Amino acid sequence: VIPILPLYLERYGVSQWELGLLFASKAICQILANPFMGLSVDKFGPRYPLLLSVLILAASTIAYALGDNFWLLFAARSIQGVASAALMSAGMAMVA
Repeated sequence: VIPILPLYLERYGVSQWELGLLFASKAICQILANPFMGLSVDKFGPRYPLLLSVLILAASTIAYALGDNFWLLFAARSIQGVASAALMSAGMAMVA
């Protein structure tokens, strides 16, 4: 993501703080969703959250690739954070 971030400044006309928010939105959503995803992995087992998170990551990556405005990119990146929290929780549960 880092090599293409300056291109967003030119293409979408966003400010630098909006670009920083876009870059940080995945990590923020991942940190906030991680405790809830841990509880769902405990409740349902690691198989279903793992499968669901992979499907959501694929869909949000496609949405991010085809996004044409800032808010669609922000939503796709935030959804990637929630799905990656589920992926990490389920993956660690399978390892344990």
